[in-house]
Amino acid sequence: MLRDRLKRLNHLHTVIGIVLGWLLFVVCFSGSVAMFYDEMVDWEDPDVRQSSIESPAVPIKPMVDDFRNRHEGEAQNLFMSLPVEEAPYYRLFASFKDSDGNTTRHSERYHLVTGEAIGDKAEGPATWLLRFHQNLQIERRLGRSLVGIAGVFMLVSLLTGVIIHRKILRDLYKVRWHRSMHLKWKDLHTGLGVWTLPFSITISFTGAILGLVVLFLPILALLAFKGDQEAAIEAVTGPPPAPAGVVAEMAPLEDVITRINNNTAYRAHGVSFENYGDANARYKVFAETERELVRFVQVDANAVTGEYDKPSVLFGALPESAIGRVYAAITPLHYGTYGGTLLKVVYYFVGMVVTLSIAIGTLIYLERRLDGPVGKHSRGFYVAISRINAGLTAGLALASIVIFYSDRLWGLFTEDRGYATALVFLATWLAAIAWALLPRDPRLSARQLLLPTALLCMALPILDVATASTAPQTHAALVVNLVVASSGGLLAAYLWVSRKVRAGEADALASSASLVSLP
Repeated sequence: MLRDRLKRLNHLHTVIGIVLGWLLFVVCFSGSVAMFYDEMVDWEDPDVRQSSIESPAVPIKPMVDDFRNRHEGEAQNLFMSLPVEEAPYYRLFASFKDSDGNTTRHSERYHLVTGEAIGDKAEGPATWLLRFHQNLQIERRLGRSLVGIAGVFMLVSLLTGVIIHRKILRDLYKVRWHRSMHLKWKDLHTGLGVWTLPFSITISFTGAILGLVVLFLPILALLAFKGDQEAAIEAVTGPPPAPAGVVAEMAPLEDVITRINNNTAYRAHGVSFENYGDANARYKVFAETERELVRFVQVDANAVTGEYDKPSVLFGALPESAIGRVYAAITPLHYGTYGGTLLKVVYYFVGMVVTLSIAIGTLIYLERRLDGPVGKHSRGFYVAISRINAGLTAGLALASIVIFYSDRLWGLFTEDRGYATALVFLATWLAAIAWALLPRDPRLSARQLLLPTALLCMALPILDVATASTAPQTHAALVVNLVVASSGGLLAAYLWVSRKVRAGEADALASSASLVSLP
């Protein structure tokens, strides 16, 4: 009975890995890279880098008025992000609703010191990789749902993997380096999976929640609010204050922000405007925190008097309860925003180990069918799948680094920077898959794709200095350069060691063959 149950769980574990292995690899790899989204935004925009964001408070009202006057229609969901080291400028966002009821989204950046408009930032590699992780660069609801479903199945795969491996603690350090390739992959897959298990469970659970919320909201609205999604959102965030219909002078926002920064333990990083210019106007100030396991702290302020309420770690109408705190912790747990740069570095490298474990799981499946009696299809079929696998996995890494070069050397000079990034990314990835489909050993194809990836990663700081020599090396840009270069160094070291190991195995095999042939 127990054996049959374990066999079924093992089959489920294998099926999830095969059916969703590539999707899980893409999501985990892109998520690990997107961990440094804020830092990459600073790296890819050297013209606006600032060595320091400490400057006298600049009047904010002229920026808001200028932004509203630039676009036709009524401004809705008006939001301003404040200068931070990774984005040293003011940035305003809003949806503008015209007389026909159509809405368009606009944004504009303003200089840190002068408050003058400096043009909007076009989307580059950082945004591409973040959205690729969040919704696979397809329609938002469909993409996020697929990513959320992948998180659910990854969680199931992790749990079944723990159950079917009965000797986890005993085999935790075991890697049979001198045995077959299949056994080496199996030991690595088990060891890496167990060592990263707490991280993997956390990421898959929080990722599933963040991805599937786009499905939960319409269902909740249908069941409880007769399909009214806005009512469902208000049930969580609280209803917005109704306008009084009386024009009023707004309190200087820069003064409110200065008082919050000086009198609380938090530093404001964004402001949402409600009923701006009305007697019932409110500023919702959002502050980052590394002391609380929440995405942000919210401080509500009266936009007329400038008085603000006590900071709250739970936004909107979320109750001060265990459930409210758990929900508020989901985003920081998933993106590692609660522990500074060091925690992001840990998340990145552990995430890459999880990604490697997923790739090894696919290799185990293919190795057994290429070199053993297992499998229902021909060997040619599994060879073709192995080649696609090599191109897809190694090609994704290559495409992810190539877009940083193309953006710096070409994207900055195009009218549609996002289109250029997408074109180069997809072209590189498809070219890598086509290269891997050529009739050769898939392992060789993977190595040929990983080698330029390693070299390009190690050379990224050189590219940055050569093309942005007058830009300061900010903390954010330095983090990107060091993390990417060190990743390239580790990959190059792996390629060198594995080449030596394979050469040694080939020599041993040739020696054994010559001894067998002796009379």
